[in-house]
Amino acid sequence: MGDGKTYNGYLNHGPLTEGRDYHVTMGVVSTMNNVTKTSYAKVTHDQHAMENIVIFEFHSHNEGNL
Repeated sequence: MGDGKTYNGYLNHGPLTEGRDYHVTMGVVSTMNNVTKTSYAKVTHDQHAMENIVIFEFHSHNEGNL
């Protein structure tokens, strides 16, 4: 959960609202010879497509059913 404080210019927002979808991406910031570059992973909504949804079913087993 976020604490509502700002760290290096970024707000640590939270807590997240229940029932909402959140998209997480990765970003990289690097500086060399006083040149700063940033790069972010591509974000899409493809994860919502039915062919990309995976459902895992876990069944509990006791030793007698192995």
